[in-house]
Amino acid sequence: MRELLWRLPEAEQGVVLSGLRPRLGPSAPIDYLSLDAEGAEENALRGISDSRPVRICSIERPSSNSTALLESRGLRRWKKLGTFNEQMWVHASISKRPV
Repeated sequence: MRELLWRLPEAEQGVVLSGLRPRLGPSAPIDYLSLDAEGAEENALRGISDSRPVRICSIERPSSNSTALLESRGLRRWKKLGTFNEQMWVHASISKRPV
């Protein structure tokens, strides 16, 4: 399995997920996405396409719209993490039981 681990330079920290396509390839899945966009999670989630599934996602305080976007991409809430209503979401293809 190929591993890709890097951080965006500060100058690029505002890119949408679809803007990462040139670095990741046309349809490589995202194994883990930690999303903390300070209230802009819904906008960030719009960058997830069906051709690039996210397998596992953690998100802090998702709105009902963010929750709907996660579910529309095949993710299911798995569990609550910590005390700030951070949630772990897992793609239905690897999850047997949503919480």
